[in-house]
Amino acid sequence: MTLISEAQWKYRYTQGTTWIKALHCNRSMVCVLYPRIKPVLPDGTRVSSGANGSLIVEHSAQNSSIDHVQFMFEVHWTDGSVDYHIFEVNFTVVCKCYQH
Repeated sequence: MTLISEAQWKYRYTQGTTWIKALHCNRSMVCVLYPRIKPVLPDGTRVSSGANGSLIVEHSAQNSSIDHVQFMFEVHWTDGSVDYHIFEVNFTVVCKCYQH
């Protein structure tokens, strides 16, 4: 039976750039921020850990000039294999006018 060894949340602003580690999760999916990462990313986005390995992202348009970021959840299994999923996040706010 293959079990989770550890998991990581990473982020990057531009495709092709290096992924930056944000959260490290143990096999019980309890996550903590990496020691060199502050809870506020360079663009003003706040990250924290939620229940069961989830990532909580809070973005304020007032303190950010970047509207697009990618987050990757990477799972390391006890058999040595690695799986990951990339989440594309676009923080652009679009106002629409509706006529009655």
